[in-house]
Amino acid sequence: MTCYRASDGGLLWDTLVPPGPWLRTDFRSGPGGGYAAATPVTDGKLIYCAFASSVLAAMDFQGNIAWRKEIVPYSFDVTLGSSPVLYGDTIILFCAMAKKEDSRVVAFDKADGNVRWERKLPQTDFGHSTPVIIQIHNKPQMLLVASGMKETSDALQSLDPADGQLLWWCRGEGDASSPAYGQGLVYFDDGRGGTGVAVDPTGSGDVSDTHVRWTTTQRGEALSSPIAVGEYLYRLRTPGFLQCWEMATGKEVYSERLKDISTTWASPIADPKGHLFFANAGKSYVVQAGPECRILAINDLGDSNHPSPAAAKGRLFLVGMKNIYCIGNEYSGTPE
Repeated sequence: MTCYRASDGGLLWDTLVPPGPWLRTDFRSGPGGGYAAATPVTDGKLIYCAFASSVLAAMDFQGNIAWRKEIVPYSFDVTLGSSPVLYGDTIILFCAMAKKEDSRVVAFDKADGNVRWERKLPQTDFGHSTPVIIQIHNKPQMLLVASGMKETSDALQSLDPADGQLLWWCRGEGDASSPAYGQGLVYFDDGRGGTGVAVDPTGSGDVSDTHVRWTTTQRGEALSSPIAVGEYLYRLRTPGFLQCWEMATGKEVYSERLKDISTTWASPIADPKGHLFFANAGKSYVVQAGPECRILAINDLGDSNHPSPAAAKGRLFLVGMKNIYCIGNEYSGTPE
């Protein structure tokens, strides 16, 4: 794991985290699915990172390993693609496995890595999505999506992130993409095509026949995650078509081509002004949220790769095949 100074890109430290027990042989997913596909997360004190050798580790800001835990068993499909998420004083990792009997979600104590709780998911097939935590009636729900690239009765599951209690589940398809929440609805799909589902998250038990508000047929692969901004839901799919729906009704508003965008794997982010960043280190687009596909900017760094952008203090950080890039206004603050 490496750390670079945000102000000028200078290398601060480079620490080898001892690899875990999984020696991978399947690299069909290319540069986006190697040993470091998952995105790190930090609470400002430690950095938590998952590696596809089946290891979860915590680092301090000087590059020292605070703790390291091997994830066993490790029958992940192709790679470990789900990123760790923070909740309270725990770090949660979703392990949706190729062998369903190995599937589980685990909450680790963020201070020492000890298991706080674990919920086994023996009916859950493989997936690579990252959990999303939302608030419904002032209570947290953690949304998990995985179904092994086929329809299952519980492709979307909602758990209490405090203890792993199962709250409700919904029929559908799930694999690579995380769900999106907006206008009181949760939208999820497989990321490979198939059916997208919008469901009201206020139910309990099996809500497949009671709380689904609309469905749509996906056209083309979309390994990135959808995003909901204001009244609208946005989805980028191969070969670069941006679809927009009314989040509340599922009515398609538009489908427009973002010509020659470098990847549809990188998930979009949005700023408070409703600027949607479909950003990578190759050809990127900035689109204004709303009922029209208004393109604000097109940029090409010529170093295309799949990772999603990171944002901090008005700057975007992009990882290419050759370089790391910082995009933003000239920075004159304290070095980071």
